[in-house]
Amino acid sequence: MSSILEKVLAAAWTDLFHERTLERGRDYARQKRIVLEDSSPQIIRTACRGSGLEIYTQTLLFKDPDRYKNYLTCKCTCPVRNDCKHCVAALLFLQDPHNRPLLQAALASHQQEPEKPVEQKPRLPERLIDDLQPRPRLILASIEFSAYEPRNGRMQRHIQHRAALAFAYGKHYAVGTTNVSILVSSLGSDLVNQKSDIIEHTDTETLRIRRQGERERQLRQELADLGFKVATRQSKALPDSAGDMYELPNDKAWLHFVLDDLPRLREQGWEIDIQEEFGFDVTPVEDWYAVIDEENERDWFDLELGIIVNGERLSLLPILINLIRSHPELMSPSAVAKRGDEEQLLGQ
Repeated sequence: MSSILEKVLAAAWTDLFHERTLERGRDYARQKRIVLEDSSPQIIRTACRGSGLEIYTQTLLFKDPDRYKNYLTCKCTCPVRNDCKHCVAALLFLQDPHNRPLLQAALASHQQEPEKPVEQKPRLPERLIDDLQPRPRLILASIEFSAYEPRNGRMQRHIQHRAALAFAYGKHYAVGTTNVSILVSSLGSDLVNQKSDIIEHTDTETLRIRRQGERERQLRQELADLGFKVATRQSKALPDSAGDMYELPNDKAWLHFVLDDLPRLREQGWEIDIQEEFGFDVTPVEDWYAVIDEENERDWFDLELGIIVNGERLSLLPILINLIRSHPELMSPSAVAKRGDEEQLLGQ
């Protein structure tokens, strides 16, 4: 194993990731979802099976931790793009002693390859693409954490929700305004930020993709019309690379957005990516049921009240117990009195 890679794996690289991301990455590593694709002393590529049938590619770039502060760069082809749970799983795969022989063999074969002379590539013709319209992408995610509440002197459970907006131009995603932009490529293409153009090099030509600033402004306004505002407080729900962060004022607004507005955005062609931990990935209730169990030997009866979701019966008792434990403030007499009879409540 190369000395630089050993130094990086021995360093405190876990500090570079959010705790929730580390937890998910550890789960993926335990499930052995990582496969080594290619390796060199300073660049390693792996493949990871996602939560569905998708296969994502991770590109890990290493620098000497003794010389560089930013010694680790993690990129992925998943919607999060950088520093995701798939990258954590890849690093844990490299750290696993059982995988050391495989990694050493791959590095040794790379070192045995003869060095190829550097060829001077001819300057490629440039083609301007100024009619490609952006497709908006919205990533929805949540994070749960506890914080001290001075009012009651207790640790209070909180959940933050975020929506990250980016614009797809073919295979590339752009975030930020057209004046100050961060450009992210889903395929690791060579991108530069020059007058907000996206630069892509192919084998035969250089493509300059011009961003449509006015159309991006209209799409941002659509979110604003739905009640979204730019999130000014930092959150670990999503990394900055996911897009521009937006939020809604309260849970009622989020629930309304998911039930009423989100389907309409999908119909309009928006790309919607709902992360597993998003708190409002709701399933509607199909029906109610009640079961009464009477026994002659007793003077009382058992009553079970529940709901039917996706054809499955779910008793309301454990759902309500979980709701009371996680949100006791919602069950206080004053909170119940303020809640309207038709107002919806989110349960898990």
